[in-house]
Amino acid sequence: MGRRRNRHVQNQNNSKSWGKKPEWIEDKNCEQYEVFYKEQNVVPEGEWDKFLESMRSPLPVVFRVTSGSSHAEQLHKFMRNSLSKLTNVEVDGQKLEAPFQLPWYPGGMAWQINANRSTIRKSDELKKLHNLLISETEGGSMSRQEAVSMIPPLLLEIQPHHKVLDMCAAPGSKTAQVLEALHKDGEKIPEGFIIANDLNNKRCYLMMHQVKRLQSASVAVVNHNAIALPPFYLDPPDVKHRTEMKFDRILCDVPCSGDGTLRKNLDIWKKWNVASAFNLHSTQFRILKRGLELVTVGGRLVYSTCSLNPVENEAVIAEMIKTAQGTVRLLDTAPTLPGLKTVPGLHKWKVMSKESEFYSSYDDVPENIRILPHHQNTGGFFVALLEKTADVPWQKKRKAPESSNHEVVEKKLKESEDDSKQSEIIDKTDEDDKNIEAINDDSKTDEKDESKKGVHKNKVVTHKFQGYKEDPFLFFEKDDEAWPQIKSFFGMPDDFDYTTLLCRSDAEKKRNIYLASGSLKRFVVNNEDRIKFINLGIKIFGRISSNSQQQGFGCDYRLYQEGMATIFPFIKNRRISFSRLDMITILSQENPYISKFSDVAHEKLKETSMGPVVLIYEPQPGEDGCPLVLCGWRGKTSCRTYVPKLERGHYLRIFGEELGDGKGPAPEDICVESSPQPQEETKQEAV
Repeated sequence: MGRRRNRHVQNQNNSKSWGKKPEWIEDKNCEQYEVFYKEQNVVPEGEWDKFLESMRSPLPVVFRVTSGSSHAEQLHKFMRNSLSKLTNVEVDGQKLEAPFQLPWYPGGMAWQINANRSTIRKSDELKKLHNLLISETEGGSMSRQEAVSMIPPLLLEIQPHHKVLDMCAAPGSKTAQVLEALHKDGEKIPEGFIIANDLNNKRCYLMMHQVKRLQSASVAVVNHNAIALPPFYLDPPDVKHRTEMKFDRILCDVPCSGDGTLRKNLDIWKKWNVASAFNLHSTQFRILKRGLELVTVGGRLVYSTCSLNPVENEAVIAEMIKTAQGTVRLLDTAPTLPGLKTVPGLHKWKVMSKESEFYSSYDDVPENIRILPHHQNTGGFFVALLEKTADVPWQKKRKAPESSNHEVVEKKLKESEDDSKQSEIIDKTDEDDKNIEAINDDSKTDEKDESKKGVHKNKVVTHKFQGYKEDPFLFFEKDDEAWPQIKSFFGMPDDFDYTTLLCRSDAEKKRNIYLASGSLKRFVVNNEDRIKFINLGIKIFGRISSNSQQQGFGCDYRLYQEGMATIFPFIKNRRISFSRLDMITILSQENPYISKFSDVAHEKLKETSMGPVVLIYEPQPGEDGCPLVLCGWRGKTSCRTYVPKLERGHYLRIFGEELGDGKGPAPEDICVESSPQPQEETKQEAV
């Protein structure tokens, strides 16, 4: 192990201090930055002082309600009522502007509070709102995300049938937006899916937490260099000549110098230099080039950076338009987001040397859009929307490697490793992004074999990837032994495609069972020989203790709440109808006795044997609310729900209630086998 770094510094008085920011953080000046951007005319004439003043101020708090769920509108109604009460808040003697909806965000589902975090902490009213946002964000019902970061997914106008690729996805906020668009038809499993890729292995694992909140069976996280993403196929590895698959929509939010994020990344004031953009230009162009190879003809790609530098923006787009020779065109973004204040892209710009000398460039660049921070209190951002009108000229028809030709695959993987040795970058505009890190951090990570599990009998031999070795993704076979019991107990229909279920081990007793959409399953099976999958699908079933049959539970598996919305339409047995009051009771108490429920629910529970149950609420005519489905457990004398505390608080807010301490006697009639999962999740789900 390497030597631990000191976790504290000593000041001149030799006293220890933790967490103190360096003095230069407070110096929000950079002469070279100002000289460069004044010369570029990025900021309209007469607005420079306002631009610089905005750059030196903290960012506001922005959040959006997760759309696509049955209770999104109910939560939005709750938020409107709550935020309407914050019209006369004062902090340090100054009245704060009331929270408002972003005029350009669809459905008014995004809100902005023009106050930073330190201001929020000084107000009791805003502090309550802050705690609410944390709770709802953790449960997946809201997302805290910088306003400009929401723009690229909206421009793609994603539909439920689209196949989407996010090339540089971590930390995952834009991926979450794409999932919302895919699920816009409600709880129905969409035909489309999203592949969320990132070069950094560690950030892929962090991204898993972000996408898991959305509870979707239509997302897979993969770990590759965006420049050298391997081709994707519509045929399995054992087919000799395979057909390449293309994506309908691609997000290309590339690594950048990040000088549009000065409001939150204060160290850029000290580190900014003109060379950063030059170092990244080639990488950005190559990622965009690979993206245009992977998008289908007629498909769309959005290119974005959180930089204002034309070398990273217009210069990349201009070079690509020239290279594409008419096979790619820029689209007008104005009709998609009415109300968004933007400035057009530059038609000419100047290149600055290290000695601050300028050289003019007059390439003819079509219109792009740039968002300036002082126009609507945001960060700086650049976006270009492209449509592929024909196959790009440099793209040759590849002869797909045969499944046994490992040398071809190994060569591609070697190219990917070589391309991963990039400069230091600043990544994304999302709230919790660390923003400054080396793009090849994951190459320093020791490879560890955390799995001693067996390999699927039909699985092609995997190749060496960077980072940790993953457990296999094993889909159910037609003769899987676990399925008949699950099918019978929960009343699953005969036409349910249980081969879309998967597990992470070929052990006889499966711990957790996941579900992937049919289209995602086909993608995985057809590309498992060349893609490093980190995570996919959604958890549906978890194994109960080994002696479940002796205890009279009737099934070896129970349900997980995160997969309830997806699997519920297929479950016909073990359903219990609850009234509004029944739902409030089971959400606010840990283990209420069966006798506490309404007569109808009480009788149904008495008729139901011990084990997993599905608790259903449908609003009665004239009753305010939305449908709700929870996974629960019928014990000997009590009934409980397997819903984490944060989610219970969310559902109670929809019912107009608050979550109390929920204390009650813990039943001793359940024994759930623990599973290998994070400690926090174990606390929420273990009994």
